Amino acid sequence: MSVELTEFRVRGQTMASQPLLLVALALAAGIVADRFGGDSLKSFTVVDWWLAAVSATLIAAVLYRWRFPRTSLTAMLLAVVSLGGAWHDLNWNYVRRDELARYAREMAEPVCLEAVATKPSQWSPAPAVNPLRAIPAEPRSEVEVRITSLRNGMQWQTVSGDVRLRVNGILPNITPGDRLLVFARLAKSSPALNPGQYDYANAERTAGRHCDLYTQSPACVSVLQGASVWNPQTWFTQI
Repeated sequence: MSVELTEFRVRGQTMASQPLLLVALALAAGIVADRFGGDSLKSFTVVDWWLAAVSATLIAAVLYRWRFPRTSLTAMLLAVVSLGGAWHDLNWNYVRRDELARYAREMAEPVCLEAVATKPSQWSPAPAVNPLRAIPAEPRSEVEVRITSLRNGMQWQTVSGDVRLRVNGILPNITPGDRLLVFARLAKSSPALNPGQYDYANAERTAGRHCDLYTQSPACVSVLQGASVWNPQTWFTQI
């Protein structure tokens, strides 16, 4: 009996020493609810989630004052669930006022941009020759960048947003932190056109990217300024 009591106490102490586990689960539950919930939850806006979080927090405070600690904890966890829903709704359905995606159209349009590389450039060889392909495929490169400015006529205006830059050909080595000048074509990410097809736009949106950049030549991408030697991302890339 004493051994069983000891094991029970040890397990109880282990759970009590990990209170953030419940908080993490509640936060994840709110994110899942906003993303995959039914019509009633999908209609919730970030304001609705925030109001629910504030209401649950006030109820938790009142219950704790009335000496109902367990019920108060449940209400507090509901507040964390609401915070998770608010965070997901804010990141999924809203973009900044200067987000590059606001300028993207269904049909690609030429743009001139300044950007900072956030990941090293990568390239893939051309696929095998296919007699059914009218135009031979070329090697392709891509690099993820964070946009800093967009040329509007003769003026430069500040914009923001992460985007994947795709290039026909092999880019020179680009490391995170390099400041780039890019001449490319800007378009919205392509959604799935058929049932069951891979939804590229949805996958990019999940990663926080809402549009795409394409260019036909590596000559359209030039490095204005190399990354600082004190940039930790540069060290990791070299390693």
